[in-house]
Amino acid sequence: MKNIFIINQQSKSTNYGIGTYTRQLTEVFRKLPVCLYIINVGGAGEVSKEEKDGVCYINIPRSRQTLDPFNKNYDRYLRNVYYTIRLNVRIEDDNTFFFNHMNLSRLGELLKKNIKCRIILIVHYMDWSFTLLGDIKKMKEIIKQPSNSMEESIVRAFESERQCMRDVADHIIAIAKHSYKTVRTLYKIPAEKITLIPNGLKDVYRKRSKKEKAEIRKKYYIQNKEKILIFSGRLDPVKGVSLLIESFKIILEENSDIKLFIVGDGSLNLSLGEANPCWSRIIFTGYLPQEQLFELYSIADIGIVTSLHEEFGYVAIEMMMQGLPVVANKTTGLKETINDKINGLLIKISTNEELKKASLKKMNKLIVELLYDPLKCEKYSKEGRKIFLEKYCIHVFNENIIELYNNILNNNYYIR
Repeated sequence: MKNIFIINQQSKSTNYGIGTYTRQLTEVFRKLPVCLYIINVGGAGEVSKEEKDGVCYINIPRSRQTLDPFNKNYDRYLRNVYYTIRLNVRIEDDNTFFFNHMNLSRLGELLKKNIKCRIILIVHYMDWSFTLLGDIKKMKEIIKQPSNSMEESIVRAFESERQCMRDVADHIIAIAKHSYKTVRTLYKIPAEKITLIPNGLKDVYRKRSKKEKAEIRKKYYIQNKEKILIFSGRLDPVKGVSLLIESFKIILEENSDIKLFIVGDGSLNLSLGEANPCWSRIIFTGYLPQEQLFELYSIADIGIVTSLHEEFGYVAIEMMMQGLPVVANKTTGLKETINDKINGLLIKISTNEELKKASLKKMNKLIVELLYDPLKCEKYSKEGRKIFLEKYCIHVFNENIIELYNNILNNNYYIR
């Protein structure tokens, strides 16, 4: 019997990137002759097990102890997680575990020590990349000589991640080219242990008629003459929301017919304060179900992605799928999904106070010019759809994952 276990840890990302990835992975393996388990670790509630649509879902809630990976209580918690999983594993079966989080490394060690299994690690992010906004040059300097307690903590987390990649994972999936390069060069992992598989999305786009779009505008009290910009993502500093609001307030000074929709939850009070007094032009929707989000995409003129760092950038390809021209920050994963002046525009947004004003001014100019250039918008829209279908549609992702899984099975890839 072949079993596949997908291991998640409850976090903000469960509702966003990693949650989307898990759903896509589930759809891939649901079609194969395997028993599929989704293990959710660290959430609320009680230990539970439920089978739904041929998939077994096991919830293992957080304990009262700290969940700091460097605390001994965390090790004790992961031992309890291991024993719960162990009840659902037969040693004689062919067991493959897909790990979505590197801070569950100790759980992987316990599994490999006691069960014949293989572990596939998906590198969705690296801990230091959020703190340093993907600045690998700065990271190399810190590794060489940490100068304070924060940098020592960064190095400690880095060493833990490297140990997970080197000693726990049998194979590693990198979700972007820059991630692959970082795993190879910074973490010193051999190329034969890594496979580049970009994320994918199911194509759920449908073209809406002028009448449908007019009805959607009426539904959300948007005038026909108003231009729409849309941002989707967590209200988090790394997503560049503050910079977007600052930028848009300047745009409004000369373009009062534009509205900015900010879709997502997070630090709402902070963002509302930053939007003062432009609340009638900057609309915060909170987290929206996909159906409503796609309605807003259908009437939007431009999608904005101001993230200061993205390992991949699901939102960018989601906007491309929906036929939106995209203006994005020229950083890490976004540089790979948006081709400048092909399916959107890239602008390097600076957080340096001396350079920030000039970069925001340039971004504003690009946004306004694109808003009032329907031919260019149409070009970027068509190219975005084309690139999505060729590189990021779910069937491409499915084929790559199945090919990797079959190759690993055929190689009988275990680390003893």
